[in-house]
Amino acid sequence: MCTPSTPSSKRGEPGDFERAEMLERPFMGCMDKQLGRDAPQALSSKRIVAKCIWMLRRPTEAEELIGEIFELVEGRGRGSMGFIGRLRGRAWRIKML
Repeated sequence: MCTPSTPSSKRGEPGDFERAEMLERPFMGCMDKQLGRDAPQALSSKRIVAKCIWMLRRPTEAEELIGEIFELVEGRGRGSMGFIGRLRGRAWRIKML
């Protein structure tokens, strides 16, 4: 059973982001396995981890994860959830900028 972690605030200290990443990574893996990598909950978990990594000044690693998120969102647009995938794709681009 997956249990959500508590993400850090926008003005957190570096230790807060490290702790949030430590808590969210196992949850991210759990969501990937139980719901699928492109499930909205799994994508949200990936976004939280990417934000933590970025705030910890590891931009290369964060950009790789953001790229993976974009690929998954764009892929949703080709499946049976195409309309939702396209809407989410726009929302993710806006949110990540």
